[in-house]
Amino acid sequence: MKVFLTGATGFLGSHLVDLLLQEGHEVTCLVRSSSNLRWLKGKPVKLVQGDLLPDNAGLREGLKNADWCFHAAGVISTADPKDYYRINAGGTRHCLDLCLKTAPNLKRFVLVSSIAAGGPSRNGVSIDETMETKPLTLYGHSKLEAERIALGFKTRLPVTVIRPPAIYGPRDTMILPVFKMAKQRLYFKPFGKPRYISMAYVEDVAGACLWAAKSGRAAGEIFYVADGDSYPWEDIADTLAQIFHHKVYKIAAPKSILWPLALISETVSRVKKQIPPITRVHIKQFYAKGWAINIDKIKNAGFHPRFNLQEGMKASVAGYRQLGWL
Repeated sequence: MKVFLTGATGFLGSHLVDLLLQEGHEVTCLVRSSSNLRWLKGKPVKLVQGDLLPDNAGLREGLKNADWCFHAAGVISTADPKDYYRINAGGTRHCLDLCLKTAPNLKRFVLVSSIAAGGPSRNGVSIDETMETKPLTLYGHSKLEAERIALGFKTRLPVTVIRPPAIYGPRDTMILPVFKMAKQRLYFKPFGKPRYISMAYVEDVAGACLWAAKSGRAAGEIFYVADGDSYPWEDIADTLAQIFHHKVYKIAAPKSILWPLALISETVSRVKKQIPPITRVHIKQFYAKGWAINIDKIKNAGFHPRFNLQEGMKASVAGYRQLGWL
């Protein structure tokens, strides 16, 4: 297949590139002039320079006669709130518009969305595709708008939306600090009653994207994907303790302390015109009732994750060590 990817230089995108190459597909990646090509170097992929602006020449070239399009590019954090809608929602629309113009034989458009689009679980009940969406953040709202835009094209293009939770694995930098702290025997969890979350190892999410491109049952649908279980925050610490062969001390972080720290972080970063390392939005997400997912829909449609938490965490630690990050 002729495959086009946005977001190929990122964590999930680069693993999806690897999976596509293993299957022998012809892969073209959209990259910006400022993109770090570390994970694509030496791989037999075609690079086209461009962005997600309307009728962009690079985007047009990359999509030309594509069989599959995986749209994984987006912005997770930004100093300018307008970027969420401009890039996550607007970029999705521009990509789909050009699919209609330049990829007449497109067999599937796969949008990588996020659990943030659906929002947290309600009163301890795992969320699924039938539940009302209640995003907590601007990021979540922008990803939900991207989904609506994509599904608005489904009578003209075969579209599938994949909603993963927190994705972890080698090359990821967002969850890496959790591994580093656990190696130092520390782990922070929300104060109070147990909160349950779902996790997804990166190779499973990449596999779900590839399944979505191939499966006739995936067209026009939204699917949550995770490893199939939900875990109290404490289980992450216990799993890492087993892998590192030492005790990890679980520290319950009170919201009353984290909230003012986030406010200070935002204020200082605003003065420096930087993205704050911790925000009140992060604290809201940390203290949500839970982020547990029910994946019955995607399992019944034919996709089954390969990695449980123990296997995924062990593979992550091995991958980080190989990179010299841990």
